[in-house]
Order: sequence, then C-alpha cells, then structure tokens
Amino acid sequence: MNRYDDQARLVFHYAREEGHALGHHQVGPEHLLLGLLRTGGGAREVLEGLGAGLEPLRVLVQATYPNAPQSLNDAPSITPSARQVMETATEEARRLGSVVTSTPHILLGLLALDSPSLRAILARIHLDLNLIRARAEAVPVAQEQAPPGQRETELKEMGRQSLQDALNNGGVSPGGIPPVDLVGIVLTVGDSSLQAPFEELLARWLIHDPLPEEERAAVLHALIAGAWKME
Repeated sequence: MNRYDDQARLVFHYAREEGHALGHHQVGPEHLLLGLLRTGGGAREVLEGLGAGLEPLRVLVQATYPNAPQSLNDAPSITPSARQVMETATEEARRLGSVVTSTPHILLGLLALDSPSLRAILARIHLDLNLIRARAEAVPVAQEQAPPGQRETELKEMGRQSLQDALNNGGVSPGGIPPVDLVGIVLTVGDSSLQAPFEELLARWLIHDPLPEEERAAVLHALIAGAWKME
C-alpha cells in the first residue's frame, strides 16, 4: 500500500485552508495547487523555480472560481477531480518507483488532470506544462520530511481536523487520507488531545463499521508497530 509522506499529508490541510479563505465549500484541484505552494518539498521547488508564486496564483484562482454562496462546511467534501488527482499521484509514485506519495507526485497528478480552467491558470503565469512535468519527474525519490517546528504544530492541527472530519463523514476522510495514514499522523503527533476522537474512530473502523480486511490489517499493523516504538 502506497502511503503519503509528511509534506504530502500537509497539502490537503493547506488546500482546505485555501478553500476556506477563498469562500469555497469544496476542495478542488486549484486548492491542491495552492497547497503545494504552501508546503515545503519538491513540488514547491519546481513551481517556484519556474516563476510561480503563491499570491499571483491565489488571485487567478479567486478570479476563475468565484466565492461559493454558502460558507465552508465543517467537513468540506473533496471534488471528484481533486480525488482523481490524489489517485493519479499514487499511481505516479508507483510508476517512478517510490514507496511513498510525495508532493512532486501530486503535482504530476494535477498535470494529468483534464481541466481546461486549471491549465488556463498555469498558462496565465506562463508555465510550460511539459517542463513542469519533466522537472517533477526528475525530483529525487525520497521521503519528504517537514521542518521540525512546522511538522509538530501543523501535523497536530491536521491530525485533529482530519479525525473530526472523518468522524463527521461516516469514518471516511473527506480528503481521501487512507486510515493507515491517519493512524500514522496520530502516533507521530502523540498528543493527548487526539486520544478521544482517535479511540472513537478506531471503534468505528474495527467494530461498528469495519474497514475492508486489507485496510483493517494495515491499521492494526500500524498500531502494533507504534506500540513497540513506545516501549
């Protein structure tokens, strides 16, 4: 099972914040693009190296996707297009021989999406899609780690929000974060404030509304591995 590394996990967290700031009630590919520019890692280096900046892209996204009529829901849904991007990112990671999905793979997933509006945004800032793709594919395949301070604070917030979102969404992360990755986030953060929602979600996954066998086994393996590390 291919997993997200630290930086890739943060992309959806930032994308959600960008959608909220822009008054959008769903997380779409355009928010993932902004999330990549807020997250450290290979994709940001590729985009900034070709002249892309966060603020100009925000302006273009706002102009292309006007405010939604209602405010952002507590657990915003991810659009089918954004889900497709994340699925393609995992496929790209496997194709390039990576055991984890990193930010360059998400960028490749965005480039593979048939979205005229997203392509128009990139064209407005004079980005060559083929050049972006070539540079993203050339990023060394390695697990991307967030800087220590950023990692602790932001993973804690993402863990809290992701757990609550999953609980509000029938046990499924609206951002498409696999259950085993949610377990990894909680065990990595190790904050007591996450204990109650985590226990509630585990009860749903393992007892009340069990996950498919393969996912359930992955969750149990992650829990056991985490327990050994605490010894």
